[in-house]
Amino acid sequence: MDAVAKPKRRTRYHRQPTGKHVTPGDREVVWFRKLWQHGPLPTGYLHAYTRDLTPSLGVVKNRLGDLYHENSTPHGGAYIERPSQQNSVITKYQDAVYEADSAAEQFLKERGLIPHTSFPCQKTNYPHRFMVPCITASIELACRDAGITFTSSAELLTRAPSGELKVPLTISHKGHYTDTPLVPDAYFGLRYADQRVRAFLVEADRENEPIARTNLDQTSYLRKILQYRQLMENGRYKDHFGIKTGMVILNVTTSFAHMEHIIAKVMELTEGRGCNYLLFKVCPNFADKLIVPSVLSELLTTPWRRAGHADMDISRP
Repeated sequence: MDAVAKPKRRTRYHRQPTGKHVTPGDREVVWFRKLWQHGPLPTGYLHAYTRDLTPSLGVVKNRLGDLYHENSTPHGGAYIERPSQQNSVITKYQDAVYEADSAAEQFLKERGLIPHTSFPCQKTNYPHRFMVPCITASIELACRDAGITFTSSAELLTRAPSGELKVPLTISHKGHYTDTPLVPDAYFGLRYADQRVRAFLVEADRENEPIARTNLDQTSYLRKILQYRQLMENGRYKDHFGIKTGMVILNVTTSFAHMEHIIAKVMELTEGRGCNYLLFKVCPNFADKLIVPSVLSELLTTPWRRAGHADMDISRP
């Protein structure tokens, strides 16, 4: 009897459709929404979002493979993409990373699950574009176990008069000026069990910019600190975002040394008073040697450093 040949394993970064017809269900709705909401996410994160629907990680991997490879769908194409940039920074032994393709966006729009005008996707600087979704999705997933409600940027920005994350600001320092707008990496809100609410902005820092430059038009952490001080200390954030609640800024960097340098700069700029709304934490996974992390629940469950103030537990109101 002739041996039955095993089907060849499909390559990770080149679509190889087999003609299988793929129709999304409840599980896929969750995946598409989270990829649209956060950005590129690893397999393990998508599994965590639908663990109650599909406990098996193997089943999830196979289904994600079909959603990536197969183009026989009601929307005429594959639903998800594997960002090609990850091929050079993520090895085949790590989880694959996915993002929503145009077919998934069309699927969500038809069901009224996302606006018909969606935000443009930044296709450059893949490691940074991957770091930010891991931060926000990790916090959202940890919130589910903590009885905290996570509110996405898309929902919160409907309350902002401008509808934009970008904040027009003019800052000065030692005779230098710039009107370069502040553009946080992410924005979300948490509603705690007692119904109190807090808003958050995120700065994801892979140490690709210096702490300070004399020219404020060039990006630096000095410029960011000055911009956030102006945004926060005169209450301008409430007007820009259309909110009444408190806000803090989560700064995630990739080494403890770099974090300490930023904190030292905050102490210098505040003349030793410190700052209670700038929070700091280190995630080495996103350094030059990029490592796909498991869900970073500690971003919610462990305290954040502050300059000149006690650590802050954002899991509590």
